[in-house]
Amino acid sequence: CDTCIATHQIFRVDFASDEFSLTPIDSTWLNESLTAKSVTLATMPDDSDTVIASTADLKDFYRTFAADPAAFKPESKLTFRRVSADHASNH
Repeated sequence: CDTCIATHQIFRVDFASDEFSLTPIDSTWLNESLTAKSVTLATMPDDSDTVIASTADLKDFYRTFAADPAAFKPESKLTFRRVSADHASNH
């Protein structure tokens, strides 16, 4: 596709028995943390929204910040609930 851009997003993912949720990283928090050097992730030059960190660095980042409500704001969480087979077959 000539007009498509490949992209990845950073989400915290939580699983429960009948649902899962995705919480996006707060871009403002990430940019401020990178500027303050309290987070060290490789980014594109002049574009701190484009993270190019290694897999190992990303894993370390998640281990450190996944539970931080400033990094992953609970009010931004998207929750998806499992639909029962009976309900799904009726629609």
